[in-house]
This record gives sequence, structure tokens and C-alpha cells, in this order.
Amino acid sequence: MEPICKFGWVKPVIIEKYKGITVAALEKKRQRSHLIEGVHYKLWGGSYYYNYEKLNELIGQ
Repeated sequence: MEPICKFGWVKPVIIEKYKGITVAALEKKRQRSHLIEGVHYKLWGGSYYYNYEKLNELIGQ
């Protein structure tokens, strides 16, 4: 079943609020290359953004 709306690229606080993955945990996963730049995260305007749907695929939710 397709979701009604998609979040797309969001700031880490949104991931923390709705998925329970802390900002610090996201940073560690990014630094340890568990996340792929351009797929799971990107740097834009000096801030990191994460793709909500791609993180769902990664963690299997």
C-alpha cells in the first residue's frame, strides 16, 4: 500500500521525531558510511537532509 503523502528530504529532527532515530545516531551512521550520500542523505545549504522513504527501505519499515 502506498503512503498518502511522502516526506522526501527532511532535517534530522523530523527523522528523530517520527522514526525515533536520534540526530546523533544519524550522524554516526553517516560518518561510518552506513548511509549513502545522495541516496540516504545530502548536504544542502550547510545542513544535512535525510530521505525519509529511503531510510524506511534501509531499516525495513
